[in-house]
Amino acid sequence: MEPILVLNSTYEPLQVISWQRAVRMLFQDKVEVVEEYDVDGLELNFVRWAKHFPRNKGREKAAIMTQFVEKIHKMMATAARKRQRRQPLTLGVRIPESIEACWRAGVDIETWVKRGWIDYVVLCTWNNTDPNLPVREFTRFTKPAGVDTIVVMGNMIGCIYDGPPKILDRPIAMSAKHKSESYQAMLLTAAEARGAAANYYAAGADSISFWNVGIHFGGEATAAPEQRKRIADWTQAVITAGRVYQGPRTYRYLPMGKGISSRKPPLRNYPWYDEGFSPLGHKNSPVLTFSDDQLGKRQVFPFQMADGRDGKPLTGKLTCWVYHLNGKDQLTVDINGKLVAAEKIRRQAVGQRRGGLPGERLEISLADCPPFRGQNQLGLTLTKLSGQHKQPPYTEELEITVSHSP
Repeated sequence: MEPILVLNSTYEPLQVISWQRAVRMLFQDKVEVVEEYDVDGLELNFVRWAKHFPRNKGREKAAIMTQFVEKIHKMMATAARKRQRRQPLTLGVRIPESIEACWRAGVDIETWVKRGWIDYVVLCTWNNTDPNLPVREFTRFTKPAGVDTIVVMGNMIGCIYDGPPKILDRPIAMSAKHKSESYQAMLLTAAEARGAAANYYAAGADSISFWNVGIHFGGEATAAPEQRKRIADWTQAVITAGRVYQGPRTYRYLPMGKGISSRKPPLRNYPWYDEGFSPLGHKNSPVLTFSDDQLGKRQVFPFQMADGRDGKPLTGKLTCWVYHLNGKDQLTVDINGKLVAAEKIRRQAVGQRRGGLPGERLEISLADCPPFRGQNQLGLTLTKLSGQHKQPPYTEELEITVSHSP
């Protein structure tokens, strides 16, 4: 486990202790940190590495963790009284990115909040930014309880997968630490950050927290001047809900869980390494494969989008890539069950934005899309396959750009 860095009330490093020592102190009915030092509170990190119980035993063992958090809360209340503080000590928790992922880690966050133990929660992905983060799963109970809800954004928007397609249209927003032109090297742009943060704020988030952003201002290869500027641009673009609407927004949905199974032990020791899931056990955006047995069947790509949730028309473009699709294959597209007219869909070769795979890029003006509603579905139905395909067509990336209106 990682050490715990304790901060004093002026936010300066005070003491570094091990997780094991922290646990020993707690179960000896003493929290040395809050009793003997002038701290304002504690934050408990249940994300790194979120391996508190045997695999698949998280929900079954969650009561043990609940007792642990209750004991911390009571000790902190006692310490505040002894120190004659006017305000209680703050208790925050950093937790996995969905309710299901929390249960896998033995974290019964809803119970902790409803019992009044928690002052703020930080919803965490694993080192990246995911616009589909299910923030509403948490705000439905954190907001009524007056608990601040903070969402993590990382400097990466891609996933672990380093195979094709090649990403060819991001000259600056690609990692110098990753040699392949793959999803794994994709870094966040200001427009993408606005899109993701717009979703978080619309779902009730109070603020944004950053993950592993500061390391890029040190000696890393990613600390080049143009990268520092890109990071400064995107972090400044999301610090308030108002800021995210002061520029264009790009909602980019990628197969965040693709390739995770390649990192299973002994290579890495993530809490989870099931294909299609995050390292914390959250089910990510799908890869839709149009095999022969799927012919004529509607497949669904779910996506959240703050823009257009009121049904008003938007200016911009929807783009998705369908690899191994050719011009003679027939495909229908719908938004939330309403068909997009075929003549409004521009189909062209994958082109200069993505490489290394055959296929088509589908582009639709947002003015020609049926109304959006916040929680959306892109429906794709392959109705005819022409001849033989070396591989079944598939889609895994959706991009929606919304132009800024002054």
